[in-house]
Amino acid sequence: MPESKSISETKLNPDQKSIEPLARPPLLHVSVQESLRNYIQSNKLKAGDPLPPETFLAQRLGVGRNSVREAIKALESIGILETRRGIGVFVKEFSFKPLLDNLAYGLQDSLRDVEELREIRRVLETGLIAKTI
Repeated sequence: MPESKSISETKLNPDQKSIEPLARPPLLHVSVQESLRNYIQSNKLKAGDPLPPETFLAQRLGVGRNSVREAIKALESIGILETRRGIGVFVKEFSFKPLLDNLAYGLQDSLRDVEELREIRRVLETGLIAKTI
């Protein structure tokens, strides 16, 4: 029976290419978030439109309900979806508020960053007003 070598004893031939570590795939709920965003956009869902039930989404995406729930919670936290207990999940009216709140939290230690945030908000609001007119 041949004696096996440990990994540290195994040497690659200098002419051989090394084995590269695998790139870590995105977390499953992040992929589900992307799928839900694509579903909303491709079906042109508007504020108040319902999403299919969690069980249906999980089956169609080939994932567990927990992954769907995590994705929905993440999309709720940025203001894209809202859950109405006992009724379902719905597309939410678009607002910059969740994005600006997160920016303000991340920038709270610097007055200069707050001034930049105000400028960003002004530009975004001006663009939104121009787009709606």
